Amino acid sequence: MINYRELFEQIEKRALQDTNIYIVCGDGLDLAFFPDMVKDARNRIIACGISEQNQVSIANGLALKGKKVYCLMMTAFLIHRALDQVKMACFSNADINFIGYSTNIIPMEGGYSHISVDDFAILKNTPNLEIYNPYTKEELNEVIDITFHSKSPKFIAAVTESNDNYNEKAVKMDGFSKLINASNEFCLISSGDAINFLTLNGFLADLAKRIDFPTIYSAYRIQPFNKDILLKILKGYKYLVVFETRGEGALCSTIAEIIATHGLKIKFYPIHFQNEKYDIVGYRNHAVTKYLIFDNLPSKIAASFKCKRKKVFRKKYSLDYNDFCVTVKYRFMGFTYYQKVITKNKPLKGVQL
Repeated sequence: MINYRELFEQIEKRALQDTNIYIVCGDGLDLAFFPDMVKDARNRIIACGISEQNQVSIANGLALKGKKVYCLMMTAFLIHRALDQVKMACFSNADINFIGYSTNIIPMEGGYSHISVDDFAILKNTPNLEIYNPYTKEELNEVIDITFHSKSPKFIAAVTESNDNYNEKAVKMDGFSKLINASNEFCLISSGDAINFLTLNGFLADLAKRIDFPTIYSAYRIQPFNKDILLKILKGYKYLVVFETRGEGALCSTIAEIIATHGLKIKFYPIHFQNEKYDIVGYRNHAVTKYLIFDNLPSKIAASFKCKRKKVFRKKYSLDYNDFCVTVKYRFMGFTYYQKVITKNKPLKGVQL
């Protein structure tokens, strides 16, 4: 199981060995991610407080002076409050690695100001910027190596937590990983934290009943997107679902454009937010099950594909959201929440990975 803390630990380990690496972060909470840097290299970790525009400007100045910089903050604050500074840094081709944590709908409990479903749509149109959304351990290790050896600006969406069931036997390609090898006709592509939502509402189990259990891929390099690998992946499949917890202009849009421009004869169903308010304050699972993976979605997908239920399945699958999760109690801003979280201790039932 990986999470954003492992990303920070690897960055800190390298930074302690390389005096040319600087970390620019926000408030004292960010400093807690790098305890050894605070102790042994305090002059190379800069806390800017709640001052996002200044933070990116400081990171840009250091990068233009030849330093390798890691600039981390919540994704919504990076793209909504410091976008002008981010664009100028990318236009200058500065060696900055923007690390966005609590990305997408993950911090939904914090309210609408914390949500960033438009991050990829905005950043994809920023010059020189590479965008990564790693999910598995191998993907994360590759992206970390890229940050140390590449000098172009990069944005990394840090996964909150990945499931070991997907990690253990993932087969990595250039920009993609095959997480589950199942159907020869039906595949599903997702990315980052969105992968953890695939079992909500019995979504995968219902797809298996109505179509087939899909072969699942992770797309972790969002820009530059490897369209050649995508075309190889899609060759031979009849049906494709792309699932993401972002809005228009992100992964679904990229893949739809490639399918259209290359005239692929594959039945395609995109799942993403479409300008909804996604319950300004609430819990992320509620937003996903209300707007994305609602109760009759598998039947709508099957109808769109004009699929008839197969009499004999290649495999039998018994999947439920509870197979992945445990319920935890926590406090946030004075309120008590009960939340189901991914755990590595509960394997996928009935699926041989």
